[in-house]
Amino acid sequence: MIGIVVVLLALIVALIAFVARDAVTDSDDVAVGDCVTISGSQAEDNISAAKADCGSDTDFTFYVAQKISGGSCPNDDYSRLYWLRDGEETGEQLCLVPNLTQGECYQIPVGGLPTASLSDYQQVECGAIRSAGTEVLRVDSRTQGQPTCSSAQLGVFFALPNPIGYCLGEP
Repeated sequence: MIGIVVVLLALIVALIAFVARDAVTDSDDVAVGDCVTISGSQAEDNISAAKADCGSDTDFTFYVAQKISGGSCPNDDYSRLYWLRDGEETGEQLCLVPNLTQGECYQIPVGGLPTASLSDYQQVECGAIRSAGTEVLRVDSRTQGQPTCSSAQLGVFFALPNPIGYCLGEP
């Protein structure tokens, strides 16, 4: 009987370790260039991140562009994931770049904080109705550098972690 209990406890510990291995609880859990997924709600203060495959077809991912402590991301186009301790920001944060696929449509938060949330980024059908505080945009092009977009498109460029540019348009 004791042997069965020991085996069950070992299985439970192994399962917890397996599930938690991809959790991102501070900036040391990832490297620049890695990808993460975001879940939860910023409004409910329960955002969580997990390491992910950058080539995933099933999960929306962000590239880790920069790990900083006490500074700020290169510009407002970068999303920011930060940690709290006792209700205060620790200063430790990740600057994130959305990993968008050419030809796909995405719900993208607009307006910045406090209404925008990392969890609002989602791949959606091109005819989807947008949620409050978001826009639905199609990725017309994705380039490894500064994008050249038409006047009807929104050009977005990220220098870090590797130069990537998007031309976004109406679905």
